[in-house]
This record gives sequence, C-alpha cells and structure tokens, in this order.
Amino acid sequence: FSLEWVGDDDLDLFVETPNGVVISKYMEYDPQSGGRYGETPEQTTFAFQVESIYFGTIGAPLGTYRFYVESTATRGVGADVWKLVVYESGESVQEETGIGNSRRFLYERVFLPTTPTVPTQPPLPGAPTLPTATPQLPTVPSAPSPANRVCAEQYQCCSDAECFDSSKVCIQRTCINSGSLRYDLTWTGNDDLSLVVITPNQGMISIQNTIDRDSGGSFQQDPYQPGFGFHIESVHFPPLGAPAGEFSFFVRMANVVGEEDRWY
Repeated sequence: FSLEWVGDDDLDLFVETPNGVVISKYMEYDPQSGGRYGETPEQTTFAFQVESIYFGTIGAPLGTYRFYVESTATRGVGADVWKLVVYESGESVQEETGIGNSRRFLYERVFLPTTPTVPTQPPLPGAPTLPTATPQLPTVPSAPSPANRVCAEQYQCCSDAECFDSSKVCIQRTCINSGSLRYDLTWTGNDDLSLVVITPNQGMISIQNTIDRDSGGSFQQDPYQPGFGFHIESVHFPPLGAPAGEFSFFVRMANVVGEEDRWY
C-alpha cells in the first residue's frame, strides 16, 4: 500500500489487516502478518512524499484489507492531492485519489488457483506420430518501467522479482543474498546501527569483518547507509549450509541522531 503526494501537507497512511491489526506510524510492525510501515523523512517541506505499508515475501494474509488516509496538517493554500495505490506482486491493482481525510477503502486479497493440466491421450495403435513443436527459448524478463515501480527511488527494490536473481530476496527495499541461514537487522531512520554475528567457531562477522572464511558467512548492507532511509544489515551463509553449533548475535549502536530508531 503506497501513499504518494507532492507538497508539504502532513498525511498519514493506515492499513487494517484481515486480522484486525492497524499498521501505521503509530504501530510500525505487525508480527502476525509481517506488515511494516515506512515513510519519507521530512513532511514539513515541499517535496515528493511517500508513505508505504508492505508485507513480506511469503505473502500477506488473505482476506479483506481496509486502508485510509488521515490529514494531520495542511500547509499553504489548499490541501495537497494524494494518490493511494495498492500493489500485488509489483503490479498496481487498485488506485484512489483525493485530498484531506479519506473514506475507508476495501481491498480483497483472494487465493487464485492455478488451472489444472489436462493429461493428453496416448496415440492409438498404428496411428502416425505427429512431429512435436519446436521448443521455444525462454524469454528474459525485462526490467520494470518506472511507472510500474512501487518505490520512489530507482536503486530500491519493491519485490523479489526486481532483484532478477533467484538467490536474492528484497528486504527493506534492498536486494540481499538469501543464503541457507541469514540474520537481518532492519530499521527506518538515520541512526548508525551495526549487526554482529559470532559463529560456533568464534568467527566474528560484521561491517569490520565482512567475510568469515571458515564458515563462509558474509556481511551485506544497503548501499545508502548514511542519512534517513530504509536500512538493512545482513549476515548470510552459503547454500551448502552454515556450520552446526551455537551462534550468537547482537546489535551495536554507533550513533543516535534525534530520537532513537526502533530496529528489528
């Protein structure tokens, strides 16, 4: 769910899941549905503004979603026009526009069953065998156009499909390696946080030591760590498997800018 507008009004996006949990800036994460909230850093100056509530790659729960806009402050002459778009797997499926407070919109997320394959009948005895069709080469998916993107920034991903690599997943708008075992630290804000993972062999993996050759573990982070944004630090292990044993992991806070950011 993406709320976009150009101006300096202060608008807030609210999404109520089928389980009745309302996700917004007042409740940024719902562990039951996996829904997360994010917004542009400053809504007090004239700019392109975005608020977004998105769900994990496993998929949002099925059912009826209610979503709406509340206007906290109107600045300048007249209210800013907003656009509210619902995306399903990177494709726009519903769009609403308005000004000020909105009514409650509904979006029904349903299960779409695949069409069963009808088995072909074996040829009759003595019947001539028809030549089979020439197999077609698979098509390479093209990059999504800017008009179909969920995220405002070109360097961000909005779904796993935009990573164009089956070994990567889109977390916190960054394509990262999935691995056989992965530790993710995510937060929205401008604090400087660091993830540290210690392997069973006492190898430490972090931004100071990005590769542990004994375990194969590697460190990765979003490319735009300084400044306000959607941030992630991740430590992943190769598909052959992480070593057996006890891992320990923790977060170091290097710098706090303004109010302390909430991390997951």
